[in-house]
Amino acid sequence: MRVLLTILILFIFTLNTNLYVFSQSSDLKNQDPNYKDLIGHWAENEFRWLIEKGIISGVKANGVMLAKPDEKLTRAEAVVIILRTIFEKELLEEEIKKLKEDSFKDISNHWSRDYINVAARYGLVKGYSDKTFRPNQRITREEFVLMVIRVSKYREQAASEGKQNDKKVKFKDVSVNNFGYNEIIFAVEKGLIKGYSDGTFRPRSYISRAEAAVIVARALKADLFITYRAKKPGVKIKLCLKYDKIAMEVGYNG
Repeated sequence: MRVLLTILILFIFTLNTNLYVFSQSSDLKNQDPNYKDLIGHWAENEFRWLIEKGIISGVKANGVMLAKPDEKLTRAEAVVIILRTIFEKELLEEEIKKLKEDSFKDISNHWSRDYINVAARYGLVKGYSDKTFRPNQRITREEFVLMVIRVSKYREQAASEGKQNDKKVKFKDVSVNNFGYNEIIFAVEKGLIKGYSDGTFRPRSYISRAEAAVIVARALKADLFITYRAKKPGVKIKLCLKYDKIAMEVGYNG
């Protein structure tokens, strides 16, 4: 009886301690003036995780950081997220130091200039026929999914599987005529996207920062990416990231 009583007391003590720690953690999060707009948001966990990993950044307003999860993602932000996802920080810094000139005529004063130039150097992005990149233009859901899958370790598999089987995904608004059809199929299979309750994917709708964060977080947790790391003395690293059809050169108006 005495042993049972001791165990019960220890269990209650442990339970109370855990509740106290959880309460403290929640209180600290609520007291933090930064990223208040993430509290209770459906993508809060994934967004905070990417912030901690240095993949996604907030926006400073009135002295505090905001995540702005529901704002639409821009082409520039998409490039930054992708590069921070697949490049180790040290390697990305090395690549930036190698830059000598801008790849596009409209990025010289843009905050994402270095990232866009690195992405262009490795064929990850293309501009428009007028030699602009249009960094502030928004990016669609289809374009972003295409970007993510085509920098993953399964980009070739995604392309071949989609061509072989066109019955895996039945979104009402997605067909083989979509330029990112194969990648959308693969993203669904890997649990990166689910679509809407009405059976649509809305490929031409602009993607939000929250939606993009969730896709990238899920892809990372599914180990879909190769992380390119800083070079060691005597070791050469070849980046094979180029592909023919690039999401960033495709744009929709409206």
